[in-house]
Amino acid sequence: MKHLLLIFLFAPLGCFGKNDSINDHHVIGIEAFGKAVLFGSIFYEYKINSRFRAGASLGFAEYNRRVRWQEADISYSNSFFASYRFHLRRKSPNPKKWTRFQFGATWLHTTDLFLEPTRIDKTRSEVFAFSSLGYEFESKKMIFRIDPYLLFADNPITDIMLPWLGLSVARKF
Repeated sequence: MKHLLLIFLFAPLGCFGKNDSINDHHVIGIEAFGKAVLFGSIFYEYKINSRFRAGASLGFAEYNRRVRWQEADISYSNSFFASYRFHLRRKSPNPKKWTRFQFGATWLHTTDLFLEPTRIDKTRSEVFAFSSLGYEFESKKMIFRIDPYLLFADNPITDIMLPWLGLSVARKF
């Protein structure tokens, strides 16, 4: 599954030549916090048209060793999302500044590794739905974003709605 996701993220980069980059349909970037729930993620987006985009991300959340190096926790996440861009100003909108609505789902996977005396792995997953309404500045080849997110978690203890902030930088291809 991990290899398929990596192929999905990076395969489109080799699918066009030097002269095909005029359309800028492909976007790859990094995001601090945001959809990955904790530290950060790399993401790929495909521009369907000037307003709609769809994409996926892979995030690294945590690596924690404890109890005299006998146990470790590894957390990572993957997300699938769609976004819609629009201008708030109807009269003379700036073509580089966009307001962006985004929604999707993040799967957070945590694996507990017990390294000695025998190796026992225990994996658990949580699903977070998210939505955001953020700001996007688009230059000729780069995209800068600030996305305030609402993460919706459904767990046995409590249902939570958590505000979250994501900052991202991306390159168009």
